[in-house]
Amino acid sequence: MLPVRPWLGAWLNKPYRLPHRRFRVWAEDGVPIVGVHIRRAGTDTLLVYAHGFLSNKNHRAVPRFVEALSTAFDVISFDFRGHGESGGRCSFGAREVLDVAAVVAHARTLGYCRVVLVGSSMGGAVAIHYAAERDGVDGVVTIGAFDGPDTLRSPTALVGLRFLFRHPLGHWMAALMRGARLAHHAPELPRPIEVVERVQVPLLFIHGEWDALIKPEAARRLYARARAPKDVYIVPRKGHDIPLLTPNTASVIARWVQRRVVGGEVLTGRAVSSGKPKGRSPSHRPEM
Repeated sequence: MLPVRPWLGAWLNKPYRLPHRRFRVWAEDGVPIVGVHIRRAGTDTLLVYAHGFLSNKNHRAVPRFVEALSTAFDVISFDFRGHGESGGRCSFGAREVLDVAAVVAHARTLGYCRVVLVGSSMGGAVAIHYAAERDGVDGVVTIGAFDGPDTLRSPTALVGLRFLFRHPLGHWMAALMRGARLAHHAPELPRPIEVVERVQVPLLFIHGEWDALIKPEAARRLYARARAPKDVYIVPRKGHDIPLLTPNTASVIARWVQRRVVGGEVLTGRAVSSGKPKGRSPSHRPEM
């Protein structure tokens, strides 16, 4: 099949407005991973944002969301393998843990005391697996993550996913529409529900009430299985992934990181509690 120029993917990509430093690291299997580092807040805590499937560090709302996060903490955003400027091919979670490991290792060389993973959709599932299997992070936030194949709302979604990976036309479509390069096999979807209880750092599960791709019950099940401290926030009238990448979500994450990971103190003019975690319904917004 002829090479494809990702015209639509390039049109959907947006530049970062804030000063940032580009970097390149290599995963354990030799795949180059490219990211950006915004050192704006000047804090000793770093957030690492991991995008979703067929997205990238420059896709649509991602740059503005990352920049919103940077008002409270320094932030790294990177391209998973097979996406954006990184090399390799996407395996939908099977090898992406290696990408996170390389970026977290790089982050630790920058002198930060704390590193928190923030992952959307596939990136959220990978973040849970990383934190369950490896050390290196002090907190995990997921945005629209699935807990396993059973939480896809429609059987056609799983069929479509297999088509993208298995069929040459699926590869061509992913390349044309999003500039993504996919592995030549059907992915084995990660099952975060089977490992989340091994995560020993604070967890926040964010999910859209109107998510048309992954049921909100995925966040509730992950919350129920996870160890404390943990929180869940089902965002009213919001869908999957990109609609959740808003300044409001960034603010929720910043306050949660300050309270659960850093410890209560004044953040952007607001006092947040550092008291003992309180019980709450898993369908409500966490107290900040």
